[in-house]
Amino acid sequence: MIDADIETQIKSVLDAGLAAAGITAIVSQSFQPTRQGAPFLPNVVFTKLFARRYGHQAPKFTLIPGTPDTFQKAETYYLRATYQVSGLMNQDPVVPDSLNAYDVLDICAAFLQSEEGRATFKAAGIGIDRISDIRTPRSLDDSDRFNMDASFDFVLSYKQERISIVPEAAISGTVGQV
Repeated sequence: MIDADIETQIKSVLDAGLAAAGITAIVSQSFQPTRQGAPFLPNVVFTKLFARRYGHQAPKFTLIPGTPDTFQKAETYYLRATYQVSGLMNQDPVVPDSLNAYDVLDICAAFLQSEEGRATFKAAGIGIDRISDIRTPRSLDDSDRFNMDASFDFVLSYKQERISIVPEAAISGTVGQV
């Protein structure tokens, strides 16, 4: 699996969760391959922070009969990738029951751990390990408005496999007693 496979699954789970909650928001990967302007709608952004490798890449060989015979070598290991989800939105101060960034991220976190979210990840061969606390530090922007910089981290685990073909090994000569 490559990063794009994992990120596609994260986006589909978050899109489905926000739609189920009746929230219209843009879900995107940070550091997009193309430049875009700032969005006008509420925005949920996810970023891969790091990935830890687990397991030893012990090779497993499988014979592929033919002329000549070859072997398929598979080396498997596991990754536990940590992602951060951030919520960017302006709360409407005139509407007391309007959602803020924390509310939207709380819905995202709940859906990532929901039965539907876990089923989507499981179908793609991905496990979700844990979701951290939602952080809500405040900042003052360049227009002297207060913003909530809400975010949380979550960990996904999945198997990676590297496959290569090894040519047949031939032995020549005589075997004798030493």
